[in-house]
Amino acid sequence: MTNSNLNIDGKMIDLILNDKIDKKLFLEILNSKNINSLKDIHEYLLDILLNYVENIVDDHFISQDEIMKATKLKLFFEIKEGDFYEKRHLQIKHIIQKQYSYFLVDGHISHSEELQEVSLQDLFDLGFDQYLELKK
Repeated sequence: MTNSNLNIDGKMIDLILNDKIDKKLFLEILNSKNINSLKDIHEYLLDILLNYVENIVDDHFISQDEIMKATKLKLFFEIKEGDFYEKRHLQIKHIIQKQYSYFLVDGHISHSEELQEVSLQDLFDLGFDQYLELKK
């Protein structure tokens, strides 16, 4: 299935995050585009959320507000634990390694950077061992 007739952009994300589009309305929008369920566009929604997370980590700081918003989108899009690891393994590995390299610029990981690592792990729903594997 192609998603060329569906465009989930920044405006729509903002509407979802600000409760202007609820799940029922979102599903109606999908139906109007001949998309029967979120499962039909699961891969596309993973990419949308991955792009959202990439934008979050661009400044090398993940705020609690950003974590809450990403979590809300994961729930809204029905992204389950393990989806990123299973289906976007290389992309999340790249993001994690980029962040880790940034943290190591001064030769050590500070306490605040350790907390950022935990936040990054949470954004992708990774277990500790999975995170360590991707960080290598």
